[in-house]
Amino acid sequence: MTWINCKEQMPADMDVVIALYLGYWPGRGNGGITEAYAVDGQWVNIPESITIAGWMPVPDKGELPEWLVTSIDDEALVDLCKKRLTERSVHVNPDDL
Repeated sequence: MTWINCKEQMPADMDVVIALYLGYWPGRGNGGITEAYAVDGQWVNIPESITIAGWMPVPDKGELPEWLVTSIDDEALVDLCKKRLTERSVHVNPDDL
């Protein structure tokens, strides 16, 4: 999956997606990923200091490889996200994820 540019397409109203955010989010840190949703083309419950840089649908478990579905849990998902952020040189504090 790749990030979708918000200027090109927004998610359907109330569909929860994975969002890549930039800026300082109090209590979460400076940049990272979060679950988010939009209504009428506007992100909801996002602090004013935050810019959503991109989004992607939450993958359906049926679309994931079996080894990932059977082994994934919250801690494994956080570790995977930290690794991906490091690999892609995204400048965030992984401990804030």
